[in-house]
Amino acid sequence: YQTIEPTWLTTQRPDLKYSFSGCNLTTANGPAPCTGTGPANLGGNYGATIPPGQSRTVTLTLDVAADSGCNGNIGFYSYFYAEFSDSTNVSGGPVYTPVTRVLCS
Repeated sequence: YQTIEPTWLTTQRPDLKYSFSGCNLTTANGPAPCTGTGPANLGGNYGATIPPGQSRTVTLTLDVAADSGCNGNIGFYSYFYAEFSDSTNVSGGPVYTPVTRVLCS
């Protein structure tokens, strides 16, 4: 499974108002909605299997509120964790997303 959380710098700007309006996970069988979509993070998606040697892409749609603060960055980081039938596991991260800069008008 994989989690996506706001970076520490993003959490230090509570005036930056945003939410996820969409999240799609590209799987071997086509796109699938993410699970656990919250206002600022994503919970684990236990159905997102990634066989060895393959990868998966997650596309997030982020909405910035009209009354959001400005001159700040919204960014996220991700960890992953995999557990196998023989009880072994592997994890990795953090991996950082590109930031979204909120400009003043």
